[in-house]
Amino acid sequence: MPPKNNLFLILSSLLLGLSFYSYHSTRIFAPILILIIGVLFWGQIQKFSKKFIFIFLLILTVSILPLFLFLPKEAVSQRFQTTTQKARLEDIDQSIKFIRQDQDKGLKFANLIHNRRLVIAQTLFKNYLSHFNLNFLFTSGDDNLRHHIEGMGMLYLWELPLLLSGIFLIIKNRSREMLFILAWLLISPIPASFGDAVPHAIRSLNMLIALEIIVAYALVIIYQNFKYRSLFLVVSIVIFVTSLANYLHNYFSHYTIDQAFWWQFGYSQAAQESEELKEDYKKIIIDPSIEQAYIFWLFNTKYDPRIFQKNGSREHFDKYYFNAQVSASPNELFIVDAGKFPGGFEVVKTIYYPNGTKAIKIGHPK
Repeated sequence: MPPKNNLFLILSSLLLGLSFYSYHSTRIFAPILILIIGVLFWGQIQKFSKKFIFIFLLILTVSILPLFLFLPKEAVSQRFQTTTQKARLEDIDQSIKFIRQDQDKGLKFANLIHNRRLVIAQTLFKNYLSHFNLNFLFTSGDDNLRHHIEGMGMLYLWELPLLLSGIFLIIKNRSREMLFILAWLLISPIPASFGDAVPHAIRSLNMLIALEIIVAYALVIIYQNFKYRSLFLVVSIVIFVTSLANYLHNYFSHYTIDQAFWWQFGYSQAAQESEELKEDYKKIIIDPSIEQAYIFWLFNTKYDPRIFQKNGSREHFDKYYFNAQVSASPNELFIVDAGKFPGGFEVVKTIYYPNGTKAIKIGHPK
């Protein structure tokens, strides 16, 4: 029986192509997902007319092509290197250390047992499994509080029994559609496994789609087989609304105050303060503890983009110097994380986080 609506195939090709532009991890995840679709649904795919399959492939190719033609290769490779290089160097160092220890003891086969490829493979597998850690999923999330509120993971805790039930039902019923969702879940952490920060909520964000579908699948099956459906529905709504209300309360009442550090609070204020003070100083130095500071200073000082593109750099523009050495001259203003403010300097301005703790100090040598 041929598919009822070929237009959905065409629409999916466009959306699939656009997904490559959403985030770096999708460029690894999406091709694997396409392969899984081909394996699970090959019989259904053959029912589509060759014309629509050709259109699907054409739209997918055209939508992805600009990514390879116009995006500099350095932009892709550099991003990959910055997230993986540190982890791989640590693996290689560990391999070398163990090999030398074995060689000092006169043990044979050290190069084989502690081969760097085996060490890297072990690390990647450990990184992959970390994304299925229950603390990460339900109670604490990852180490970056930009990705979640404190004390909460990727899912609500009440979703845990539904998730386990959903996985059991998928394995039991073995419908291709739900096996596809389970496969989606299993491949989602692969891109994040190469990084040095694991588990990582954003790089494995595709997991969340599959997780919620599995939870919803279990919820529907339980509802359909529950004797008192009205009671089940009321209790489910109460639990959901209560959880959502608690999340929103923590997000708007506490998160914005206690976790401002994670959102680089104070950078804009420091840039504005330095702009007001710059006429009194020959040079303004921003410490590396203020990460990617030049972006905030360009925006908040309203520096002319044309002048910056012609003469500026990430290290310097106007009176502002980023990552420069601090001198003993009182004519140089220094901006630094409050905890790293040097002795022998006079504080001109202190910027505070919303919770009252010190964020950034601005000062100069006495």
